[in-house]
Amino acid sequence: MSIMSQLNQPVLYLICGGIILFVALVCVVFLVRAYRAGVAIGMDRTKLNRTITASATFTVLPSVGILLGVIALSGSLAGSLEMASGGGDLSVENVTVGGDARLHTASGDIEASDLRVNGSARLESASGDVEMRN
Repeated sequence: MSIMSQLNQPVLYLICGGIILFVALVCVVFLVRAYRAGVAIGMDRTKLNRTITASATFTVLPSVGILLGVIALSGSLAGSLEMASGGGDLSVENVTVGGDARLHTASGDIEASDLRVNGSARLESASGDVEMRN
């Protein structure tokens, strides 16, 4: 089982969703308590509502801008892949690398299946086989 299939298990989505739901629930609880406390000490409800709206706006809008920037730059964000082994085999399957890829082993085989590299690829083995398949 690959790491991506392990990370995409439904149980991990449930755990992360539960954590996000808990944080959202805590935020709502404290919002309600703070609102009630403000009303109890005589604060104007209109001013409280405007404060809540302004706080929510200044919390959400910067993150929307950051998200749009990440989406716009995601095509040009490049990473690199470097793998080395002193005496074992290296295997890469179904990987896209935005930058350069370098795989090196001293005495093992290298097998690369469906490796897509936007930069340069260097696969070297001192005493083993190197095999690339698409």
